[in-house]
Amino acid sequence: MSNININLDGLPDYNSPPISEVVCGISFEPLVEQKIPHYGLFWNTIREDFPNCEHAPPLIDTDKESQLTNEIPLPRVWLINKSNNLLIQLQNNRFIYNWRRLKSDDNYPRFKEIYASFKQYLEKYEQFVLENDLGDIKINGCELSYVNHIKKGEGWENSGQVGKIMKDVSWVSAREFLPSPDLFEARLVFDLPDNYGSLTSFLRKARLKRDQEQQIYILELSAKGLGGGNKIGDIDPWFDVSHKWIVNGFTDLTQEDIQNELWGRK
Repeated sequence: MSNININLDGLPDYNSPPISEVVCGISFEPLVEQKIPHYGLFWNTIREDFPNCEHAPPLIDTDKESQLTNEIPLPRVWLINKSNNLLIQLQNNRFIYNWRRLKSDDNYPRFKEIYASFKQYLEKYEQFVLENDLGDIKINGCELSYVNHIKKGEGWENSGQVGKIMKDVSWVSAREFLPSPDLFEARLVFDLPDNYGSLTSFLRKARLKRDQEQQIYILELSAKGLGGGNKIGDIDPWFDVSHKWIVNGFTDLTQEDIQNELWGRK
């Protein structure tokens, strides 16, 4: 496996960050020679680590949908580890790696470990593509997303208290008629440096899938773009910059009280 060029020095750090999911992924020009049997062949190369398999509808970029009108879209395949907390999503133009917190006591393994694992299996996939004459992986986009779950009772009790979570989003409670809103959403978009793409922050209220009684705010920070080249060996700088923006952005956007009292900022 290649060396991982990710620098964590000087970044804000937390003992108990509210991270529920981390997504590392790339999109690339479709591998037109890849067929359904190739999914199984690749799965066999990593099946000891990812013994479970599921199907999912393919992810399609709306602005590129016309390219698929004369083709039969291949399904998206999920390859899942024994603990169900690691997931590889594979289709003929995407490779996505997910870490997910499924239990409250699941510890976030930290970005450098997640990214190293993502690169390990991505390089295995690249080797498989080359050995089976499926073409070249020409990357046209990268994604790094952090999904945070902030539960009711952890710094807030109703939607009107969203300002206790976010610095720049608030609800002024002194109203003559309207109560606190049942739903509060906020989206902010920032340009990444060096034409690397954009960082989107999206806050919304929801309920936990595994516990419908538990209300949460979902704060998702998602970087998307490309920079430095379209080969797998070129992507470290993009993920390094995007990770720094997500971590610093999370710290800039959220309130210091909740950072210190609940998430244990160091």
